[in-house]
Amino acid sequence: MATVGDQLKEPEVGWRRYDDTHSGLTYTGNWYTATSTNYYKGSVRVTTKATDSNYVSFRFYGTKLRLIADRNSDRHSDNTITIDGITESFSEYGASGNIQQAIVYEKIGLPPAFHTVTITVGRNRINFIVDAVDIDETGYLNGYVLSAPEAGWKRYDDNISSFKYVGSFTNGVGAGAYNGYSNYTSTIGNKIVFDFEGTKLRLIGARYTNRSDLIEVYVDGKLLGTHSQLGSELAQALQVEIVGLPKARHRVEMVNKSSGPTTTFMALDAVDIDSTGRLLHPDEVTEIKFLKLGTRIRANYITDSSGTVGRINNLGKETNDFIPVNGSSSPYGDFYFITVNFVNGKIILIADRNIQHSLSWNTLNTFGLSSVEGITPPSGLVSFVPKMNSNNAPYGVASASSVYEDTDSYRAWRAFDKTSTGWLHTRSSVVGAWIRYGMDIPKVLKGYSIQVGITASTDSPTGWRVEGSNNNGSTWEIIDTKTGQSWSSNQKRIYTVPNNNKAFKDHRVIVTTNGGGAYARISEVDFFEDGEPILNAELRLMSGGESSTDEDNEWDRYIVNFQIEGNIIEGSNDIWNWINIFSITSSAYSVTPANRVIRGGANVEGFGDIVVTNVTALSTGFRPILEIEVEVTNRHFIYHDGVYKKTKEDNSTWTTISATLPSEDTFINEGMDDLSVLDRKNEVFIQTMNANGSLGSGKTFKASIDLKKYFEITSVSVK
Repeated sequence: MATVGDQLKEPEVGWRRYDDTHSGLTYTGNWYTATSTNYYKGSVRVTTKATDSNYVSFRFYGTKLRLIADRNSDRHSDNTITIDGITESFSEYGASGNIQQAIVYEKIGLPPAFHTVTITVGRNRINFIVDAVDIDETGYLNGYVLSAPEAGWKRYDDNISSFKYVGSFTNGVGAGAYNGYSNYTSTIGNKIVFDFEGTKLRLIGARYTNRSDLIEVYVDGKLLGTHSQLGSELAQALQVEIVGLPKARHRVEMVNKSSGPTTTFMALDAVDIDSTGRLLHPDEVTEIKFLKLGTRIRANYITDSSGTVGRINNLGKETNDFIPVNGSSSPYGDFYFITVNFVNGKIILIADRNIQHSLSWNTLNTFGLSSVEGITPPSGLVSFVPKMNSNNAPYGVASASSVYEDTDSYRAWRAFDKTSTGWLHTRSSVVGAWIRYGMDIPKVLKGYSIQVGITASTDSPTGWRVEGSNNNGSTWEIIDTKTGQSWSSNQKRIYTVPNNNKAFKDHRVIVTTNGGGAYARISEVDFFEDGEPILNAELRLMSGGESSTDEDNEWDRYIVNFQIEGNIIEGSNDIWNWINIFSITSSAYSVTPANRVIRGGANVEGFGDIVVTNVTALSTGFRPILEIEVEVTNRHFIYHDGVYKKTKEDNSTWTTISATLPSEDTFINEGMDDLSVLDRKNEVFIQTMNANGSLGSGKTFKASIDLKKYFEITSVSVK
């Protein structure tokens, strides 16, 4: 193991190195950069005597620290380092010649927490340099800029519906913020709450001069770290990293504890977790059996084209990004159903947003959604490709045989960004041009879509093959083949492959012919698997009242007035997303019966009407209500000898569950649903008696009866 004074060109096992150029290091005073191949990554920061109070500061999370620098005869020997308020001296002086990339200071045994470090330059010689900083392999420097998640991680933006903002928060433009916005509060005590499934967590935020100097982070109720967002401006900075958690669902709380009156702003820009993990709202459940009043469950909605009703699948699953809160004309994404009632053996849930706009009441009515009974939720194909924002984010990898230009406008991921921007292949021959998406989890392709450019051209494909691979593209198997295709401008087609039952990790479309043009041009490609239908359910529009004074309807009952302490605030736009958005209802308007009532807009009680053919209002859309029939299951435990018990499956023995009242989940998952073991049945049996001596002129008989089964004797007949 290396010690102070030793040369160390690479960090040892258990350590991680950050270069002098790292954005988490703040240099104050007069510094300049010197370069040489002998320095770590080719550069160092240099300053001379400390007449202008030169120093460098940073914060890190970990338990140990090393400073890497030169040792030479012109280096200061009276430098100081202050860690969490405790100051020590250290030297870079070396009389025996220059030793580069040497350990000049080491500190171990620190508590696992954030530590504030200030290194002040000495005065007794000429130069002082910083080459690198080593800390724990599992630690990190506060301020590490992460504009995209690293390998093994995936990112969630702060504006998705899985975050619960407790208090007064604003979603505002942030300079350099991930996706351009971040949520912030200026109130001490406000907090951000979310759940996630996984083992590791990173909080991405911004540093600024008005930010909170103390933010506490709790995981599962335990304080696991504090951090500051106060400092010089820096966007998309890694501010908290927590690893090594058990693989489970965890509750995270970020609490603003600022100590200063002018530095009270706390913000969140994004959250990174395991690439195989999942972010969840604190009130979210993943199975119907866990639904309670006020809880929510995720679902996916996809339409093939604007103006048509789409398909709802995958209740309880994370399928794709969330649909915008004001809907979309051709949505493909997720949303929440929120539980508002249990009545007549049904669970009543309402969508937390309009899931589609630019379709008419007539369209919804023709589909059967305006009827009281509703319809079976339409289901079918769902995409397994996320909305890509780079060739490898948010997950999976997009690639192509070649691109017209190496810019974002033409890179492979543009064919998978859920828009019509597209990919353009450039080669002397278009035959064999391909666009591909791969992921770690194999999928069974049941359909795919291809969309051509806004202007149909001779570059559009007229023939292609769809292929799958499980060995990273070394070999491919044909899934589907098409020839003789023709297109109109911006046309999108969905092709099904119902007979394919083999799962592949990689899928590609390989062009075999086009319309004679010099390029292969495809605007959008998507790959589909079978969605999971919602069973034993009906989907419909909610009622909205016949007039503005009619409050006997589902909008007023469940949106305006529904509340659950701790979960649902009545009329909350943060929950129901109604501001400047109208939802179409099934109710006819009493003044003009041919029109239909819409609710929302300027206030939650907002009331209006539309003609049944209206399809132009982007602010007016479809918000479904879902009724799920629930199978009544009575579950039981037996309380005996101070504990709760149940019988094993063969009903022969009893096993103890708990000494205290079990939870509802335990009742559902482990309780008995067959109490026949306790049935009292009439049994008749004849006991054979044996002579047992004489008593007077008669005889006495005796026999034993096994009472271990606790049956009662209701009558005895002696003959």
